[in-house]
Amino acid sequence: MKRLFMLGLSLVLCTIIVVGFMSWTKQATGADNGTYGKYVFPEDPSTYIELRPDGSCLFVARVYGPSGKPTDKISTVKGTYEIKGDIVTIKLISSNSSKYDIVDFRLEGNALVTIKTKSGKGRDGLKLIKSN
Repeated sequence: MKRLFMLGLSLVLCTIIVVGFMSWTKQATGADNGTYGKYVFPEDPSTYIELRPDGSCLFVARVYGPSGKPTDKISTVKGTYEIKGDIVTIKLISSNSSKYDIVDFRLEGNALVTIKTKSGKGRDGLKLIKSN
């Protein structure tokens, strides 16, 4: 009888451990999805960068006219990104696919902040906030 009780108790404890471990790993992978996600420009929510888990990204932005005023047109550019420490380097593929625009961002909490534009385009210090 004592042996049967110990076997039952062992089975119950093993089940608790396995279920607890499975729920912990599921929570751990889902709770912090790292830098992946959508980062929105607060002044114009139609402008954002989406970082995908496969290393690809999407940059969506409002098109500005020659006068510097925003138009109703939205431009979408695909690219890739690489993370080294707190630096995210985004390589956007130009429309002719032979050139790249490269922009470095610094991860600051839930934001991406531009630190260097290698093409000379864009603004340093541009801040995009991660959306939920």
